Amino acid sequence: MRHKKRIRSVCLALSLVIGMSGCGVQKEERVANSNQESTQESDVEASKEEAIRAQDDFYGYMNKEKLSTYALHYTDQMLGAAKDIQNQVEEEIYVMIQEIVNSKEAFVLGSDEQIIKDAYEQIKTYLENKESSAKDTYLQLAKQIMDAKNMDEIKNNFSQLRQRGITSYWNISVNDNYLDGTNHALFLDQQTEYCGVKLEDIYKKDDVRKQLLAYMTEALVTTGVAPKEAAKQAKAFVYFMIDLSCDTDFSIQEAVSPLATIREVKNEDLNSILEGMKIEDVEAIYDIDNPYGAWLIQDEEQLAFLSKSFQEENLDNLKLYMLGDLLFAYKDYLKEDYPFLDAGGTKKKDYDQEAAYMVANLFHDEVSDLYVKYYYTEEMDQVIQKMFCDIVDSYDDLITNADWLTKETRKQLLAKLHNMHFVAGTGTPHEIRKEDANVIGKDAFETMVNVKKREVQRDMEILGKPIDKTQNNMLSMEVNAAYSPCNTFTITVAIMHAPYFDVHADYASNMGGLGVVMGHEMGHAFDSNCIVFDENGKYAPEKICQEDQALLKTRLQQMENYYSGMTIMDIYHVNGAKTSGENYADIGAVESVMNVFRNDKESQKKAIENYARIWCTLEESGMALDLLQNDEHSPDVVRVNAVLSSIKEFYEIYDVKPGDGMYVAPEQRVSRWE
Repeated sequence: MRHKKRIRSVCLALSLVIGMSGCGVQKEERVANSNQESTQESDVEASKEEAIRAQDDFYGYMNKEKLSTYALHYTDQMLGAAKDIQNQVEEEIYVMIQEIVNSKEAFVLGSDEQIIKDAYEQIKTYLENKESSAKDTYLQLAKQIMDAKNMDEIKNNFSQLRQRGITSYWNISVNDNYLDGTNHALFLDQQTEYCGVKLEDIYKKDDVRKQLLAYMTEALVTTGVAPKEAAKQAKAFVYFMIDLSCDTDFSIQEAVSPLATIREVKNEDLNSILEGMKIEDVEAIYDIDNPYGAWLIQDEEQLAFLSKSFQEENLDNLKLYMLGDLLFAYKDYLKEDYPFLDAGGTKKKDYDQEAAYMVANLFHDEVSDLYVKYYYTEEMDQVIQKMFCDIVDSYDDLITNADWLTKETRKQLLAKLHNMHFVAGTGTPHEIRKEDANVIGKDAFETMVNVKKREVQRDMEILGKPIDKTQNNMLSMEVNAAYSPCNTFTITVAIMHAPYFDVHADYASNMGGLGVVMGHEMGHAFDSNCIVFDENGKYAPEKICQEDQALLKTRLQQMENYYSGMTIMDIYHVNGAKTSGENYADIGAVESVMNVFRNDKESQKKAIENYARIWCTLEESGMALDLLQNDEHSPDVVRVNAVLSSIKEFYEIYDVKPGDGMYVAPEQRVSRWE
């Protein structure tokens, strides 16, 4: 059976994440963009009366009317084109699930439809009655954890949690080998959070430490520990978590190139990093038969802390670590028994919608398959495939004529372009197996546990096997697209909505929407992060000669300086280094689409206009600043105006001249291929 895995964080850093911004952007030398410097309703209303010229602020010019229809509710952080699509997709999923559960058809045992229907009925019954086997199971496992007397029993408990799909202590995963795109790999990922709390916040914020203290105290009380003693033990555990946070390298999550934070380490060398135990001990605990004799790791200092703490003298903290993880994993089915788990408070809900939401979240592989079946048509596929072919041809032309690179480097990049695997919507067909029906347990809780167990089993099944590049490596109902260093890129069915894509719209507008998204993901193959991987997805920087490496470095600095000169709210600068990979993908994508229509100014104009529409977003100011600091993408208004200010066709179509807000002197413009 095909197993579609969510892209890991390092790969998401290479994807087109739907970020949103309603703030203005400014070049240091001159105001070039949106006059919207606040996301308050009053600012939006005021902007209605301002005349915005395309030559001064193309983002504002194209989106002013649409933005004026948005009003942020106090519960909203962002509104916009992508959010509109996500709402539409959620409604489509709900309609699809309701059609399945209300069907009189006898679905084949093990089919997506049969599993979804049975799971929905179980979950809805739970929501109505709030009865499940969760508490009994939790208390049984919690007692086993707390009764552990030695490290052998501790190891056995960690092993049991792993088998149940609860990753505890060691952050182990199986995924694509980002250093060798032909194989999977075992990862010892950096721990970044515990029970929904970020380690960085534990390190920095006293209120977060108090929150963790309260959570762990209550967790102990559930096992029968008296409140006073529970508070004492929980306090010691919080100190342990502070120590873990102190030995965590938080800069890894802020890295300009996430791939640069990962390295492969052979088992014998990893044993010199781990203090107090061997990697073979970890493999035994989690029942891993390692076919590679190596792991991909990120944070050596954190791994050293975890290993040296995995000792008899730390028995109590190891127990609490597992207890907290167990409670957090089962919290959705324990809120009636332990109200402290329901932080938001129980609210009256539409059980049909809530059940559909829970089914989609739990059975995401099955729902993903069904979403393709319901909403991806042959007509859509034909247009999408034509767009792909046109963009490949355009990139071929741009790379071939990039004579600032040596002939050998261009040959290498062309080989990578034409060996790229494209997955749109379908991927490998789903194989129906009767035994898959066994995932449905006696109640909703047991079914959830079975699904988590199945995910662990599937991870183990792909160990040692080559990557299947025909698989859809994202869920079809995610509004997203992504490139993977194994030289594969995916666009989902969910993103195939207007303004990104409409099968009945004109071709140029679709190219300015989804076509640019496709060009963006393909462009990651040649960005500042992934250009060092060859056509098979293997890390091979030596394939680019020293002369071209030096030239690429110089051009990268120019790109970083260009974007670092952009601001939102007049004063907050874009991080040109952190966003460089995404900025290269943006500019390369628009250059490729302009090149598709190189003899057709009218089509170029339509494409440019829809490119601005897809980034139409309004954002709460705090959210905008948070993304500015943490997101590897530039703010949306920058993604429009900064890109177009460096595209020569934009100047020709809109007659942009010196003195206009969008004007950038030719020597200051940036490009991927010219």
